[in-house]
Amino acid sequence: MMDGTHMMQSNLAPAPQFQPDHVVIGGRTLGFDEILNEKLLTPSKIAELSEAFKYNKPFPYLVFDGLFSPVLLELMYEDFDRLKNDDCAFSTL
Repeated sequence: MMDGTHMMQSNLAPAPQFQPDHVVIGGRTLGFDEILNEKLLTPSKIAELSEAFKYNKPFPYLVFDGLFSPVLLELMYEDFDRLKNDDCAFSTL
């Protein structure tokens, strides 16, 4: 008899712990250190990009060539391709 002081046991497996150090895309795990090109995040590169932004013409802009990992971009492309080819019905209301 349950009197409120005992907790019921569950046969459910515990929820997986959140791992803030990676993402999983299409079943592939990428560590956060594999997503961005960290060479673009150094203080000297940030200063260089800041100056380029200020003086680019005809308006301030930046081009981040190589910011994202090619593996990440390929996985994202495959995900979009799967969305396009899935049997999903998209509505344009």
